[in-house]
Amino acid sequence: MKSKREDGRGHWQAGRPRSTLTAPQVAACLRKLRKALQEQSRRGVARTLGISDTSVARIVRGEDLPSAATAQLVADRL
Repeated sequence: MKSKREDGRGHWQAGRPRSTLTAPQVAACLRKLRKALQEQSRRGVARTLGISDTSVARIVRGEDLPSAATAQLVADRL
């Protein structure tokens, strides 16, 4: 996708959330992730989900929101 911005720095607007999940969906995903992290390591949870352990850490710390695909993986696999 070609950027429409004059500076060519991408197309995503600053401040616009990249996740389409609602607040209750995000909260449910976080609850399941935190519960799984009490039982196994971050790397183990990441392997189960098929995502990086860095992504798991960033979601749990609140730096990133889970995507719809990640939330579905959490719901199905944890």
